[in-house]
Order: sequence, then C-alpha cells, then structure tokens
Amino acid sequence: MIFCFLLLHFLFYSCLLKRYIYTERGIFLYHVFALVVTISYCTILYIIQEIPFAHGVTDYAIILGVQGIYSLTFLECWSITQGGYSLGILFEINNATLANSKKPLDLIKFEEIGIEKQTSRIENLISLKLIKREDSTVHLTFIGNRVSKFSEFLANLAGTTLRE
Repeated sequence: MIFCFLLLHFLFYSCLLKRYIYTERGIFLYHVFALVVTISYCTILYIIQEIPFAHGVTDYAIILGVQGIYSLTFLECWSITQGGYSLGILFEINNATLANSKKPLDLIKFEEIGIEKQTSRIENLISLKLIKREDSTVHLTFIGNRVSKFSEFLANLAGTTLRE
C-alpha cells in the first residue's frame, strides 16, 4: 500500500504540481505533507482495525523507512537537476548546438550562470535564517552556527571533511 501511495505522490507531482512547486522549500514541504498524511492514515487504520501496538510500531518503522528513502532520493534528484553549475553549462552548449550556432560560445555566459547559482544559494540561506547579510559581508546566525557545527560533527563521524 505504501508503494502505491508513493507512486501516486510522484505522479501527482510530475503531472500536476511541478509547475507550481519549484523551490527547495516547497518540495520539502510537499514531502513533509505526504509523511503526515501517511502517518495519519495508518494511525486511523490501526485504531479502526484495533491492531496490536507492537505490530503497529513495526509497520510504522517500515513505512517511515520507505517514505524516508523515497523522499531523500526524490529531493536529491531534484536538487541535482536544479542546482548544478555543470548542468547549466551543458544546457547552454546543447541549446547552441540545437540552434546550429556557428559562433563560439561566450565564456561570460558561463560565469553568469555561476553568479546566478551563488546568488540564489545565498538568498536561500538568508531566507532560512542561516546567514545574515551586513553591508557586503555575510555572517552565520545562531541557527546557522548550530547547523554548521552539526554538519561538521556528522562529517567527522563519517570520516570525511567539509569543504573549506
């Protein structure tokens, strides 16, 4: 049943919502909404059918696991297709090729893509209140500092380092 729900969730987004939900925050909230609907549905179903608590906990763990894997995969794929600087360059070269352009591509266009990506990312961090802008500099907020420290902690646990 969970797989049918996730398939419907994906199809609903792909066929209808992708024109209206196109920000990282919107996609995330769409997945949180799906999780709330799934848990609510299962809770109501378990109450009506009087399913034993231990069995219900196992089912919840499976449902949350599958939903989590699906949502993380969806968000990662969406993020890759939206934010890649390299993808932007490939897209521009492909457009020029399709237009049978004989003139060489201007490298300034590629720099503009990078600046747009950087500006967009900074604006997202500001709107999430992770950083704040002061004149021509940016600083971590209290929450941003905590997220940064937690990310560093996770990277250390995984035996990797964050980019500097």
